[in-house]
Amino acid sequence: MIELYRRIQNKTTEVEKTLKREIMSGRTGILFHFLITRLDFQLFFFEITLGVLKFLIILAKDPSVSFLLFFDGGDRGPYERSYCEYKVIRERVRLFSFTGAVTIIVVSVVAGLAMSLTIGSWQNALAATYTWTQTNWNSLTSNTTGHPAPADWTEYSAITIGISAGSAVTLSPVATSLMQTDDGATNTGFNMADAAFSQTEVTGTGASAGIVLSSTDLTWATTTIDTTGSVGNYTSLVLGSDGYARISYYDGTNQDLKFVQCASADCSTKNIATVDATGITGQYTSLAIRPSDEYVYISYYDSTNADLKLAYQKPVYSASGTYASGAIDIGFGVPSWGNLSWTHSGGQTITLKARSDADGDFSDATAWGGCSAITSGNALSTGGCVTDGHRFIEYQASLSPRPTPPQRRRLMM
Repeated sequence: MIELYRRIQNKTTEVEKTLKREIMSGRTGILFHFLITRLDFQLFFFEITLGVLKFLIILAKDPSVSFLLFFDGGDRGPYERSYCEYKVIRERVRLFSFTGAVTIIVVSVVAGLAMSLTIGSWQNALAATYTWTQTNWNSLTSNTTGHPAPADWTEYSAITIGISAGSAVTLSPVATSLMQTDDGATNTGFNMADAAFSQTEVTGTGASAGIVLSSTDLTWATTTIDTTGSVGNYTSLVLGSDGYARISYYDGTNQDLKFVQCASADCSTKNIATVDATGITGQYTSLAIRPSDEYVYISYYDSTNADLKLAYQKPVYSASGTYASGAIDIGFGVPSWGNLSWTHSGGQTITLKARSDADGDFSDATAWGGCSAITSGNALSTGGCVTDGHRFIEYQASLSPRPTPPQRRRLMM
């Protein structure tokens, strides 16, 4: 301890000399101020350490050693007392230090005993872990079950709108419906992007739209326009239900009545037919189409017999056809599918099937051949191809042949 004291004393002397030398140098600047600050901190630390070591040496070492070390050399300073006086003072300091330490220890022990008697002895805390599974929520009551929970723990403390509680806790189903009635490309229209037509087509616009069987070629159709000779006198034109022109006219070269059915807006695709080629006939034509069944009527003059004549033709439709709606996005997973209903007009029959899918591509959905037809007004589930929780649904309409006008229908699900 004495050796450490001397080493720190020498360090203190060196720092004091360095600090005086730097101050006398007259230097300035940030680095200089930083150096002076660092030397001040070092000097402060060494002086505090010397003071502590002095106190410990005085208490622990023989008084002759500490007296000669501190007061009989250059460090004696203003101390002018004799060794005997120093020894008496040292003993008093030691006694005071010992008494203070003993007092602190006694006070701490007494305080601990007092707290122990006042509060009482500490007890070990007891704990246990309980695990149970709740499979039934039957009543809305205040839950006061004990630990561990009894086997008939079936209570719940609160419920909100949209939640059903019983043998299980579930979201309440939300009723919704969808009606497909127009020719648009959204969920309410027949012309969605992935709709599939097979011998069927959309007819009409807006709320009057429907699905009909496609018309086949007329029995007198031809694939080219008649441009030989003098043709085109006594023309009459009306528009069909598809919006394309129907034209009756007189073939002056062959003296016949002819009819053209356009299959495009500019009639670049068309069917031409000779309606009456007996004698000189086909002048003064007048053409009309009955909207209810699309029968074509032509009135004209038979010059050979000097008669007024009428030609008419019933449209020929495909034997059968189907229409698949494409994926209809309900917008959320349907908790429980409802009913499928539709309306139709005409003499033919119509059957509908429906299937659902989770992601809308229907790659995992049941093939149409595996689905059963659904009677109008019955549950979608009766077809065997919808699954609760799916978000997308698709339906297929199958139209059968009939002698009356094309099938039209509205759908609601």
